[in-house]
Amino acid sequence: MFTSRISRITKPGIFPKPARIIVWVMIVSVLVAGCKSSQILSYDMPLDPVSFETEPPYADTPDIIVIGSLDEVAPPAVGVKYPKEVMDILSNLDYNRSFAILFLVGQVQNNIIINGVVRKGSKVTIELNDYSIGSGNYIVPGYTLPYQLIVVEKSGTWGEDIHFVFKTDQADILAESDHYIP
Repeated sequence: MFTSRISRITKPGIFPKPARIIVWVMIVSVLVAGCKSSQILSYDMPLDPVSFETEPPYADTPDIIVIGSLDEVAPPAVGVKYPKEVMDILSNLDYNRSFAILFLVGQVQNNIIINGVVRKGSKVTIELNDYSIGSGNYIVPGYTLPYQLIVVEKSGTWGEDIHFVFKTDQADILAESDHYIP
């Protein structure tokens, strides 16, 4: 029935050729938009930014650490330990309903870091406020930069590799990572 209506609309003589093209473009646009809708994900920041406990020599830790299951609760690098309060949250998290992300935030104000978390297909974008270091400011060398822990609620279907993108509210990409979320 649906295809017969489309064929009547697009038959030569019913509408001029430019109108038929516009009708097809509109139909395809609606179908594509329906397949790629964005979903705003709920998240919680249970702690203020925390610094890892490191042992000399200071280990290289990644910008993003995604923890999708209890099996993944492990230190991110040799010589690095999670603080006790982070371990408590990660160990008690219900990974069937949520997952955790730790990301490097640098020296910024607490609790006003994230603008939103949005999923579109197999891509999750975390938009952060831009706290770039301006002229006249500096970072003290050797300072352990803090991480922010967020717990993201799983809604919808997961069970696939997800591409995580961290970007500023100015659309600058800060970091990207792929991770399987069960």
